[in-house]
Amino acid sequence: MPQRHMDRALFDAILNRLPKQRLRVSLQGEGEPFMHPQIWEFIEAVMARGHEPYTITNGTIVRYPERVASSFPQIGISIDTLDEEVARKVGRGEVKLALRGLDRLLKHMRPRRIIVHTVNFGQPMHELRDYVRALGCQHQIQPLQQKEDYSRVYPDRASKISNNGTHCHLVATRRMRYFNIEGIEMPCAFIKDAGQYRGIEWIRECFRADQVPNCCTGCRMLVPKPKSARAGTLRSTAERAN
Repeated sequence: MPQRHMDRALFDAILNRLPKQRLRVSLQGEGEPFMHPQIWEFIEAVMARGHEPYTITNGTIVRYPERVASSFPQIGISIDTLDEEVARKVGRGEVKLALRGLDRLLKHMRPRRIIVHTVNFGQPMHELRDYVRALGCQHQIQPLQQKEDYSRVYPDRASKISNNGTHCHLVATRRMRYFNIEGIEMPCAFIKDAGQYRGIEWIRECFRADQVPNCCTGCRMLVPKPKSARAGTLRSTAERAN
């Protein structure tokens, strides 16, 4: 993905495309969100439209914990391991800085308002699980994606897998919409290369034909198509035939 900051005009245009009901708007990127020079303007714009801001920080530059506490109903912090050596090997920065940032947040927010996000790439988990449990924070552990764009970054951990099906609840519903640095709308954040993507409806058409589009190949979110969806496809085919 292009590595640059999203400009304010594009961000406002994306906000204007969102439904009017209250939503959780997560301000994310390939790097640390609080490094964006206009991050607080973005947060205030989300709140001004009646939405709930969210982000996942790596915890290394939590400079205004009081402001974070007053702006975010909940906030995420990314911690994959307590082992400094393991963290360095996967480019996750200094564990001590992340834990210091977490401590700063805990001084101003109840533990249940903080979600520790962990990507499970095969590292030992028990120490981190116990640590988070003792703090009283929520802990969300996500398996490492095994798509091609992830296996290039984690070559010894994210081996390619065969597709598990042609159904994805993120595509089938509007539970999530992701807008990349170009403003392109996608059904998830797992599609890194927009050049392989031709739209949500295109993905649906592929799934209806029991095909997996290139942008979804190897994704862990794919599951076998529900029986109801298969029945619906058969009925639609019959109706068109008539």
